[in-house]
Amino acid sequence: MSSIQIMPTRSASRLASLLMLLFLTQTSCSPSREPSPPDVEGIYTGDLVYRVSSVNGRFVVAPKLRMSVVQIGAMVTAAGTLTFDDWVLDLPAITGEINITGFFTATAGGSVGEYRDPNCGQFTTTGASMVFSGETLRVRETYVTEWCGDISASGLFARESQ
Repeated sequence: MSSIQIMPTRSASRLASLLMLLFLTQTSCSPSREPSPPDVEGIYTGDLVYRVSSVNGRFVVAPKLRMSVVQIGAMVTAAGTLTFDDWVLDLPAITGEINITGFFTATAGGSVGEYRDPNCGQFTTTGASMVFSGETLRVRETYVTEWCGDISASGLFARESQ
């Protein structure tokens, strides 16, 4: 019995090489995934420094902030308390979305916008941001009030180890 050998032609060799190259590139490339937002769930604590500029002068108050953050995907809800010496103030919960850089955009709740305070009158929010980065949360807020002048609040909070 004789064996038949098929000698590859130049075009058959090129086709085989091309098919092998296509196979390798398709199997080595993973499908692209959208980047996901950072994991920010946890308890954050630190001092929230309020600076008040009014007709009566300037003063600074730095209550302790404790904020609980719950996260499901890009949706984040934060609620907490401010402690001034022995007085504890519950903060309204705020819900929003976090992007891949850690920037939080509020969609509901909180005290952003306008509201009335018995001591300072009408409060109007002129700026607010929350940015998560690694194990920290940076908060900045600015307000104009009817009777108490301009107020700014800022703080850098550390996430408690879990």
